[in-house]
Amino acid sequence: MLVLRENQIRTLQQAALENFKTCAHTDLSERYQAKLQAHHAGYLSDLIEYGIAKCDAYGITHQDDVIEVLERMIAQGLDFEHAPRNGYVLAIFRDSHIPGDQKVYEVTKREVAAALSKTPGRSG
Repeated sequence: MLVLRENQIRTLQQAALENFKTCAHTDLSERYQAKLQAHHAGYLSDLIEYGIAKCDAYGITHQDDVIEVLERMIAQGLDFEHAPRNGYVLAIFRDSHIPGDQKVYEVTKREVAAALSKTPGRSG
């Protein structure tokens, strides 16, 4: 039988988090190279730390969702959810009735519906 002690679990969790940060840094630095080169050397690492903390506060823990939030932070600003045009994002992120693993999906679903409603020839 496998028995893991609390300190072993913490060590594994920390290793998984560090692996996520490394992978996120590599991926985002490649995909957003032009946008990031105007910032200081540690900017992306700081953004990733801040983004992970932000996601944790909103209950967003799925890695793909965290990456989506990080991408939005790069594209729209560190506190993009507080921008007046993104009031719906903040409302969804703060809604305790929406599970954390559904929040980014709900934001995307709303944005797609809004984009489709503006498409010529489509009825909403």
